[in-house]
Amino acid sequence: MARRVAGAILLVAGVVVLLNAFARFVLKGIGTPAPVAPTEKLVVGGLVAGFVRWYEEPTLRRQFGQEYEACTREVPGWWPRFRPSAPPAPPPAGRSEPSS
Repeated sequence: MARRVAGAILLVAGVVVLLNAFARFVLKGIGTPAPVAPTEKLVVGGLVAGFVRWYEEPTLRRQFGQEYEACTREVPGWWPRFRPSAPPAPPPAGRSEPSS
């Protein structure tokens, strides 16, 4: 009985992590975790941030380039950040932000 309870707890915890990741990808990244419909925006943080290191990091670097490089400078690799990072600097005078 104890093993079933432990298994159920682990299963529920896994589903929570999975649903959290899917929600972040859809709501913040405007896309999905599936490679056939990737996010349009970089999704940073969440419960699955460590997964990025070994599987998604090369893809993110190719897809988002400088935006991803800036993120890796701001966010520690394996340690979560408990305070927000500084907002990005405004573009130089006379230059406009790229449109989305």
